[in-house]
Amino acid sequence: MKRSNVNLILVDGIIEKSIHIEHTLMVSSKENTSYVIICRDATEEVKNVCLTNFLRKTTDVILCTAHLIVTG
Repeated sequence: MKRSNVNLILVDGIIEKSIHIEHTLMVSSKENTSYVIICRDATEEVKNVCLTNFLRKTTDVILCTAHLIVTG
């Protein structure tokens, strides 16, 4: 899928509860806007909420996790 004017949210941490992204989900749904959220990790609850809403086409929010790898 191609998108234009995608909003990007960077979270330097773990999203532990879906309530933490509730506002983004509501705005995406009401205003028909696209979001990509990149975070260190997210709980299964958060991942499931994002995936379920995306598949239902209720929201257009993609959650990406970028695990921190520490070396040395």
